[in-house]
Amino acid sequence: MSIPSSLKRVTFFTGPRRIYVGLNSLRVLGGEIERFDSRKPLIVTDPNIKRLGYVDKVKKQLGPVRAEVFDEIRGEPSINELERLAARVRAEKYDLIIGLGGGSAMDSAKIASISATNRGSIEDYIGVDKVHSKGLPLICIPTTSGTGSEVTRFAVIKYEKTKKAISSNLIIPDVAIVDPTLTISMPPKVTAYTGLDALSHAVEAMISTWATPFTDALALEAIKAIFRYLKRACDNGEDLKARYHMSMAATLAGLSFNDPKVLLAHSIGQTIGPIYNLPHGLSVAFALPYTLDFYLTSSADKIALISEAAGIYEREITDEENAQKMIRWLLKFYRELDIPLSLREFGASLEDLDKLAEYTVNFQSRNNSPIVLTKENMLELYRKMWKGMG
Repeated sequence: MSIPSSLKRVTFFTGPRRIYVGLNSLRVLGGEIERFDSRKPLIVTDPNIKRLGYVDKVKKQLGPVRAEVFDEIRGEPSINELERLAARVRAEKYDLIIGLGGGSAMDSAKIASISATNRGSIEDYIGVDKVHSKGLPLICIPTTSGTGSEVTRFAVIKYEKTKKAISSNLIIPDVAIVDPTLTISMPPKVTAYTGLDALSHAVEAMISTWATPFTDALALEAIKAIFRYLKRACDNGEDLKARYHMSMAATLAGLSFNDPKVLLAHSIGQTIGPIYNLPHGLSVAFALPYTLDFYLTSSADKIALISEAAGIYEREITDEENAQKMIRWLLKFYRELDIPLSLREFGASLEDLDKLAEYTVNFQSRNNSPIVLTKENMLELYRKMWKGMG
């Protein structure tokens, strides 16, 4: 009997040493500071998180320990901005880094951590396993429910005409504190974009050729929660049950893609995001229905499983029919959340499409994709995206 090649691949599951999830779980932070015997932590965050009072909340948990703050993370950071952070970390004697905020703040905190123990330019670390030494102890505290950066081995940065990732087990946070009460201030649009980013992580982890039953289980639980609670969280930001389940979903989705990695939705999102100045969550969310359509011929069985998580699976019809039904249902879900469904809505022209296809293949190819990305199939897909599916 022949054995599928996917079963011969040695998989590796990883994540933080400790993950705390729960309403008001921020209260465990003081104990973690004591555990690391920290005397001079640095909080890496953005100005808005500081304005909302979350930095003060963190400081209250530190007791007599006085933390310094770097709050210059504005949007998705470039290498130049991160080099300023690295220079500060190298100039001071910090003994612990706290990442507080969305994906950009937490990714920046990962880079701050390794900057203390790895010399050279941040650019030297772009790619897979190019970080040589474990950094300072790192605690990540998300204030959004999307990126899952609090549990992943990735840090995404702006690079030239696209986005690139530093990927290493050495940048995984030591501790993740997932407190859903810190996400209450997210406005509906940000809630929707970040929630759909988490959905993309879980869906792409399942479709990846490196998926395993273990990662599928995590991804499916995340998908179920997102379909059940995202609209509720958008409609009422103070719905703590919805916020709890969305926070849990984002963390589960982050764990689910650490090994399988993401796919085409992120390739597209990381291509169009910098060009049309789109938030990461929106650019990836926009691409997800088209990604499912693209992988229909290779991955109908996985998309049918996703339709089960959505509660729309029919046993009387084929996987392909359930997969097609899933795509139609997702488009309806998007319309309820008011998510754009055409590249034209971002100001893209027909003349842009060739360049977008070329950038996607050249800068964002995925060797875990069940269909090889080519200039031809990407151009065809971008034409669909320009016309719109909705």
